[in-house]
Amino acid sequence: MLRRGFTVNCTVWTASTGTKGWRWRPPLFCRCVDVTEKQFYPHLHQDGRIAERFLKPLGIFGARYAHMPAVGGLYVVMRLIQEEGDAVPDFESLGFLPDQIRVLKRLLRRPEGMIILSGPTGSGKSTTLRTASAAWLALWGYINKLPRRRLLTIEDPPEGRIDGAIQTPIIADRKNPEEIKRAWLLSMSYALRCDPDAILNGEIRDLESALTALKAAMTGHLVMTTLHANDGLNILERLEIEGVSARLLADPQLLMGLISQRLVQRLCPHCKVPYQQVAGQLRQTIAI
Repeated sequence: MLRRGFTVNCTVWTASTGTKGWRWRPPLFCRCVDVTEKQFYPHLHQDGRIAERFLKPLGIFGARYAHMPAVGGLYVVMRLIQEEGDAVPDFESLGFLPDQIRVLKRLLRRPEGMIILSGPTGSGKSTTLRTASAAWLALWGYINKLPRRRLLTIEDPPEGRIDGAIQTPIIADRKNPEEIKRAWLLSMSYALRCDPDAILNGEIRDLESALTALKAAMTGHLVMTTLHANDGLNILERLEIEGVSARLLADPQLLMGLISQRLVQRLCPHCKVPYQQVAGQLRQTIAI
């Protein structure tokens, strides 16, 4: 049995069920997925990305693939990244409030220091970093597609174009966690030699990557990155657990922005009504 579902607006929707296409799994996997083993193993965990030549005609920038064995079959997840060209959403369209936008832009005007964004998987961290990168380029004089400052990104993989930035992917054997770790550290080390003004580092994963990012922030660079933490203050606890010294964590010139975000469902634009029209009914319903 093949069951297809989509996560839309924070909710999983089942689109269809059946058996059509099930037998095409192995050849489709071997032909379409790169950066992984070249054989399909349903009894093993495998991940990779869909080759660009299959995505471009569909208007998709990138697609991440992962599967794992499950009771009764195989659990497969594909994360699709829409091709938006050079169009990057602004903070307003992402739902940030005016006061929050003012704070973010004030942070982006700083020439050095670190901004860390936290949130669970799928909470929009990469999109927010992409928006922050475009805002940084604009604040520092991105005119006629000619940047006045150099922004270098390290991503695994890039999840959308940032016009004016130098975007670099992590290239490593996906089966080897140690090789992936070394690739992140090498990319950050090389980035510091490439004369950037700001660095977007996709994720802090361990003590070594945290210290490398902090080193960049201490040597005259603005660093934007992400970390898995429950809230903004929990970022400090996570870094302390990883082994970062309390002296560094207490430096306000170093860790200048600790941000936590979540996705929330938006009201339907066709059926939403002003709160004032239903306030009395809501109070009665809640009281019941």
